[in-house]
Amino acid sequence: MAYKQTDWHDHVVQYPKRVEISDAGGGYSNIEPAPGEIVQQGTQMSATNFNNAEEGIGAASAMADLIFTQLLLKLGHSDQTLDGLVAALKSGDFVAAKAAVLETARTIALSGGATGTATAFNGSGNITINVTALDATKLTGKTAIANGGTNATDTASARANLDVPSNADLIAALVYEDLIRSHDVAIQRDLEERLILAEAQIAALGT
Repeated sequence: MAYKQTDWHDHVVQYPKRVEISDAGGGYSNIEPAPGEIVQQGTQMSATNFNNAEEGIGAASAMADLIFTQLLLKLGHSDQTLDGLVAALKSGDFVAAKAAVLETARTIALSGGATGTATAFNGSGNITINVTALDATKLTGKTAIANGGTNATDTASARANLDVPSNADLIAALVYEDLIRSHDVAIQRDLEERLILAEAQIAALGT
C-alpha cells in the first residue's frame, strides 16, 4: 500500500501571542488565548497524523534495508553490514565485482627513451609491454660495460674504462705508422737501387 502523505499547514491567526486574562477568584487568574481571526486553519497535531508519519518512516527504512541487501548479494558481499561496508570502502579493502574491469579499456605504450608495443589493458589482469627500441640520447646515469655501456658519464672516462686511446694517441699512432711505412719504402728503394747497380757491374764484367 502506497504511503499517504499528510499535507501539513501552519495555524495562522490574527494575533498569535495575544491572551485574555480574567479573575478566577481566590487570588487566581484565568489566561485564555485571544487569537482573533483565524487566517489559516492548521493541520491537527494528533496521534493519527504522527502515527502515519512513523509508519511511512518505518516502511522507507525497511525498503532501504531490502535494497541494500539486494545490492550486497549482487556484489557478492552478503556477509557485510552497512557499517562494515562503509568501513571497507573507506579503507580500500572492498572491491566491487565491476571494479575489477575498466568500463573503458585503455592502451598503454612506452615513449621517450624507450619505445614499446602498445598493449591493451582493461584491468582484468597484468600486462607486459615489450620494449622495441631505445633512444641512447635520452639515457642518463651509467650503464655497466657488461650491459653494453661504458660505465661512465663523460667521454674521457668512457675511453679509459673501455681502454680506447684518445684522439691525440690515435693521431700519434697514425703518424708513427706513416713514418714506419716511409722508412720501409726508403729501404726498399735503396735495395732496388743496389740491385740495379750490382746487375750493371756483373754485366760489365761479362763484357
